[in-house]
Amino acid sequence: MLNEPIHEHYYRDTFIDAGIYNSEVETLADYFQRAEELRPDATLSINEFNIINSASDDATIEYRDLIQSLQDVGAPIDRIGIQAHIARNDITKNDIARRLNILAETGLPIEISEFDSRDDANQLNEEEQEQMFRDMLEATFENPAIDGFIMWGIWDIAHWRGNAPLYDINWNLKPEAAPWTELVLGEWMPNLSAQGVDSSGVWDSSGNLFRGTYQISASASGISAGITDFTLSADQELTITLELPSLSLAIAEDAVPENGGKSLVTLTRNTETVDP
Repeated sequence: MLNEPIHEHYYRDTFIDAGIYNSEVETLADYFQRAEELRPDATLSINEFNIINSASDDATIEYRDLIQSLQDVGAPIDRIGIQAHIARNDITKNDIARRLNILAETGLPIEISEFDSRDDANQLNEEEQEQMFRDMLEATFENPAIDGFIMWGIWDIAHWRGNAPLYDINWNLKPEAAPWTELVLGEWMPNLSAQGVDSSGVWDSSGNLFRGTYQISASASGISAGITDFTLSADQELTITLELPSLSLAIAEDAVPENGGKSLVTLTRNTETVDP
């Protein structure tokens, strides 16, 4: 809803100079309030660049203070966006984690909204890009305030800097994309199969699942059922019910002995026949 308020302030200055608003905070807060009135179902975000890509925490602190000032006057901000266009090779994972924690002091969820790294002016070589990608992924994954990670393009030929995080112009996966495949598509994406249940029909993940969206299925006696897009956000239980066919009872009349002896009873379940 509000993009780059620290760096871009033409409209804010124009409105203040015209006497429509008295201050920056009053101006920007009114943007949010008007947006909420028009679209009460929308997620209203604030977004800014050079928060992670910075030599110090100063920009992060300025961003946090602006957000808190807007909150103090009732601006309905739902989410903080960090663009994360990385052009520096002197940023560590600790720097990233610290700056995320500074913004988390607002109590708002945070999204990495535009991640990529820059090599068009020889800022980061391939090894540095891979390390930065890994540090960004790990620092955000470890922080409970983070609720999203968006790459600003994935394919070099369609990328604004010609250097997308994942694919070159021929759709070959780039070496610097390794953290994405190793972490997001590997370590952090459980692919469990043939998991048995106990005597009560319960399977316990024992803490082996991360928060996220899952596809889960269960099967027994050739019958399967499941659920897609199940969102796991905390410790919780999911029940999947299998509608197994009922047992059928058939007595062959011509097999009933005239002397009252034991008759032949056939129990049928699925395609299996059992003679008790």
